[in-house]
Amino acid sequence: MKKRNIFWQTLGLAFILTVGLMVAGCANSDTAGDGETDAKEVPVATIVDQINETYPLAGADVLTEDLYESVYQLTADMVQEAKIIVPLMNVKSNELAGVLAKPGQVDAVKEALAARQQAVCQTFQQYLPDQYEIAQKGEIVVRGNYVFLVMLEDNAGAIEIIDSYLK
Repeated sequence: MKKRNIFWQTLGLAFILTVGLMVAGCANSDTAGDGETDAKEVPVATIVDQINETYPLAGADVLTEDLYESVYQLTADMVQEAKIIVPLMNVKSNELAGVLAKPGQVDAVKEALAARQQAVCQTFQQYLPDQYEIAQKGEIVVRGNYVFLVMLEDNAGAIEIIDSYLK
């Protein structure tokens, strides 16, 4: 009789521990301790590279960090991480900018990217109508602290890639 009780007690304890571990493993992580779960953090370069691989920006190269401010009006206090691909010559308006904004800087980054889009539009307005149209149809996409400027022939496809990583 005692062996039977010990068996059921051990089995019950094992069951409780198993359920406890399952519940703990499935719970949301809250490393900040503020009641909010951490957002999915993906390197900006991963997303931008995937878009560039799917929709290649011919004749373009990565903008170096030292040119972020002069070309995009992005300052170090606004940007946590970024990858920007721009045309090497002024004959294409295709550009792709991905920025992980520092906390509280999303609106400032959004404004900077909108100003860049407007500058590209002005460049091509009287110059190359097809490129002007691409610049005009460019989209600024915000997903949490991630802000993207997408000026491609297929903005919708690029935005689907962004969403596949951040939604």
